[in-house]
Amino acid sequence: MKDVFESYDRLGKLLGREKQAEKAKIRLQGEIGKFREEAGKREKVSILFIVGHDAGSLRQMYAAGPHSFVNEIIALCGGRNVMEGAGTVYPLVSKEKLIQENPDVMWIPCQRTSRLMAWWKLPKKNGRN
Repeated sequence: MKDVFESYDRLGKLLGREKQAEKAKIRLQGEIGKFREEAGKREKVSILFIVGHDAGSLRQMYAAGPHSFVNEIIALCGGRNVMEGAGTVYPLVSKEKLIQENPDVMWIPCQRTSRLMAWWKLPKKNGRN
């Protein structure tokens, strides 16, 4: 989120509208603060956010890890990124890691649900549907 707020400063300066940019930034920070407070009242949901993979399979799955914008958004929403402890920003995720983490929510970019069939074939853990 730091980059977003810095963008307000840069754009304000470039456009000669520093005061308006500062007001808008403060307003956004306030709204995010309220959102974060509400999200903190809920139980954390574990999330695996896949940013890319081989179409139609679970090979070459890359997820949003620590220090990524997606990780910040997951935390802001009160979630727990299952890849937050990875050593890289966009780590490669193995099928074994996927089963071990057993995320409550898995976000996979795909154009058709038929491409998710490989996911449904994985062994289930703790009653995951």
